[in-house]
Amino acid sequence: MKNDKSVDIYYEYAIMATNNKNWDLALERWNILLKNEFKYNPYISEAKTRIVDILINQDKIEKASEFLEDLSLDDSFEWTDSNHIQNGKINLLTHNWSQSLSNINKIKKISNKEKLIILQCFAELSQADDF
Repeated sequence: MKNDKSVDIYYEYAIMATNNKNWDLALERWNILLKNEFKYNPYISEAKTRIVDILINQDKIEKASEFLEDLSLDDSFEWTDSNHIQNGKINLLTHNWSQSLSNINKIKKISNKEKLIILQCFAELSQADDF
């Protein structure tokens, strides 16, 4: 079991790799945090979200989808806006337009990025006037 101070160091390293878009290294570091080898780890939830984002950025859409699906099967899992957005992106990238719209419409505050997803889905469904 690693000490409490090292979890913060691993977190900072994961953030640096993510910010530098070094996806392989970032994925490795977030997975270390996810393994929960620490006495105290406040970063588990963020690690799960970051891993899905990284897999999407690596165009590993199927892996991202499987990872998110596996997370959702956990009884303690609660869908967040970030997870709905991730699921919306996954469905957009796999051309599941209606499902993508459904995911994005579940979030509380829609940003311009999500509005673009909605617009693209409506356009693909030949319903751009509904936007």
